[in-house]
Amino acid sequence: MKQSPSSNVQVIKTNNIYLGGSEIKYITISILGILLFVFSVGCSEQGESSNSWAYDFVNWQGENYVVNDANKVNKQNVGKQIGEVAIHLEREERDTPKNSSNIFKAGTKYFKLKETSTSEAIVVKQEGGAYIKAIHTSLWKEKNL
Repeated sequence: MKQSPSSNVQVIKTNNIYLGGSEIKYITISILGILLFVFSVGCSEQGESSNSWAYDFVNWQGENYVVNDANKVNKQNVGKQIGEVAIHLEREERDTPKNSSNIFKAGTKYFKLKETSTSEAIVVKQEGGAYIKAIHTSLWKEKNL
């Protein structure tokens, strides 16, 4: 860095390009503005994501059940309808409302799994018509945590 002979303005010489004080301020402010924008967008997106859930679930009568697409159920093992999703949750909440889901839309049907207590598992009918088993959260945690 060298001082301009005619004033106290700083001048930076880089590859034969001279930048005066006002250009340096403009570049610095621009870079800081871009960084601030990038960080603010990143933070706001993270807070609104529905991917922050620990697992996909449905809630039936106040009890949570973990849902996994790998747990397919044959139609002959599906019992009578016992309920449906009333609320689709977009954000994680402290208390899960009854008959809600973070993965399924309102109106998705719940069924009894034949020869299985609802305290262990229920069945959820997916949009495409396939049935999947939803395992009670307490049992799922015993096996997976």
